[in-house]
Amino acid sequence: MVEKKKTPKVKKQDKEVSRLLKEGELLDREAAEAEPDRRPLGFRLSNPTPERDIGQRIQDARRKAGLTQNELAQRTQLLDSEGTGVSRGALSLYEIGKNAPPAKELRLLCEALKVSPNRLIYGVDDPFDDFADRSRYRFTSAGDPHLFAQVVYRISQLEHQDRRTILKLIDSLLFAKNPNFEAGEVARANNEFLKMADDLRAKLAKP
Repeated sequence: MVEKKKTPKVKKQDKEVSRLLKEGELLDREAAEAEPDRRPLGFRLSNPTPERDIGQRIQDARRKAGLTQNELAQRTQLLDSEGTGVSRGALSLYEIGKNAPPAKELRLLCEALKVSPNRLIYGVDDPFDDFADRSRYRFTSAGDPHLFAQVVYRISQLEHQDRRTILKLIDSLLFAKNPNFEAGEVARANNEFLKMADDLRAKLAKP
């Protein structure tokens, strides 16, 4: 599919949205400087200690690879030039969160499981891309109006069929996490949208 070029009008709208977002961020920082004891508005880590979940991620990756703890331990021994690897006992303690693997064992586990260190530590392969950074450091709330505005605007620029495809993908992800999720809650969606719009308007209007 050939990518459609943005019209001058769309480019102008992009610039205007970007300008408004930057103004909102600047207002947040200025407000924080006026009250030095406070953190910048909206600044918090969505998960300040992602490494605490490393054991669960090791277990998830091991099961996805179809390996038992003993089989994974044996695989790390084969990958270790010293032949030590990660013992089954140590692996068991890692998975229940009792201990955390040191650098060498983390490397061996990543090689044996064919996953990146970022995946085990942060839960994503690229925790420092633009979207992930905004999620981790600035706009962490699921209902953050700045992030919501960007998502809505970008989706609105797509063709109708592309929007439907994205919505189907989102629904499948939501259903996978929560089988009771109902995508057809129109009234609730409208209320959430209006609330976020009011929140964004209030943030951008702050002196």
